[in-house]
Amino acid sequence: GQSRDVVAELVAGARTTSDGTRIVVAKVDGIDAKLLRPLSDRVREALGSSIVVLAADGDGAATVLVAVTADRTSRVNANDLVRSLVPLVDGRGGGKPDFAQAGGKNPAGIPALLEKAHEILRHL
Repeated sequence: GQSRDVVAELVAGARTTSDGTRIVVAKVDGIDAKLLRPLSDRVREALGSSIVVLAADGDGAATVLVAVTADRTSRVNANDLVRSLVPLVDGRGGGKPDFAQAGGKNPAGIPALLEKAHEILRHL
């Protein structure tokens, strides 16, 4: 189905760090916010050791999700990362070291949020 194509696109867009961590930072369009988590699970399954940051704009609100495979949570804590990103979409939220999600009232901030995620993860 359509969501499988999105997984393939996200996987194709992953970059690989020097230690082999795969990183995906992307806005996904036309995906229900409730489907972001299963989507991130499938991306992580496809990539192995990875950090996935997804943002979606739906009904005038932003949803941001950060998923980190268990073997990378010592490097990047999903909860810390999501908390550093969500002010850019006037949001709040959090979660656990391997998975965090937040909502925001300002989807116009998504491009800046993705840029900041790239900057933070560039140093890995």
